[in-house]
Amino acid sequence: MSETRREEIGGFHNELARLEAAGVISLDSTTRERIRDHHESVLRSPASETRDAGSDAARLSAGMRIATVLGAVALSAAYALLIDSVWTDLSLMLQLALVSIPPVVLAWGTGYAARREPSLYIASIIATVAIIAFAVDLIVIGSIFDLSPSRHAFLAVGAVAMALAYGYRLEFALAFGIAGIGIWLWSLTSIGGDFRWTASFEHLEPLALIGGLAMLVASRLPGPASFANEYRGMGAMAVAGALLILGQTARASLLPLDSAGLVEGIYQIVGAIGFCAMIVIGLKRNWPELTRTGVGALLIFLFLRLVDWFWAWLPKWLFFLVVGLAAIGAIIMLRRARTARMEVA
Repeated sequence: MSETRREEIGGFHNELARLEAAGVISLDSTTRERIRDHHESVLRSPASETRDAGSDAARLSAGMRIATVLGAVALSAAYALLIDSVWTDLSLMLQLALVSIPPVVLAWGTGYAARREPSLYIASIIATVAIIAFAVDLIVIGSIFDLSPSRHAFLAVGAVAMALAYGYRLEFALAFGIAGIGIWLWSLTSIGGDFRWTASFEHLEPLALIGGLAMLVASRLPGPASFANEYRGMGAMAVAGALLILGQTARASLLPLDSAGLVEGIYQIVGAIGFCAMIVIGLKRNWPELTRTGVGALLIFLFLRLVDWFWAWLPKWLFFLVVGLAAIGAIIMLRRARTARMEVA
């Protein structure tokens, strides 16, 4: 299936949601279920598993996504360098204006671009710069008035990103929103303790739980118009990252065990099972974001285990040969699993 077809299905559900919200149309549950089942069967079909990478549309779509990221990075860097170059020459009022006005203008520009350009790539760039500009605004104002760093800055940035994401259907902005609110929730684990709030980030079990919460939210969001894939992907990355680090260092764990090796061993077992479960569930339910995260995490996990087991006593050439063969074996197993799932479907 081409990327264009996927976008058409997503666009259909987006427009249907708008029409229903405006009271223009109201589908009965049977019709809605038939439409959803049809689109899910189309997305699960073997043809949907292989994108025509040689098609002009596919290459253009991938290129535009890369250009979106590069454009956002470049404009953000330009904004930061501009502030740095003129900062010391400005009065306090001009300094406040320089950091406070651009986020507002950029937020307006996001809406303008979203209305003029249906693909939303330019709107995504502007929204990303707006979010970064707002974060810089908070940092600079805190520095000017000598305010203590606060966990609530993450909540504020996440809320602004969420507003832009849901206001204009911007997936890239949503990633910032999920990350900001997720970090804020992570920081809340220090409440009630005698340590600073930034110490929350020294322990990773809360991050894994927050990732699981994001995946649970995804399961409650119906249809492609609800950003379910983005919540699931971000949640899976949080869970996978936390388990990988916990399997390497017991210092990042809250488990009250004296043996660091035991703690790391527990999380290595949990991680191996969890990564395999991500792959299986992702393939079964056609959740590519979950499958990709599981595969990536499992490969990193296997590499780390090979380093632990063989690096010290194997010749280096032989170690990398083992790693390469393991990677090829993993690819063959995944291809067979995907083929078997296609045949069942």
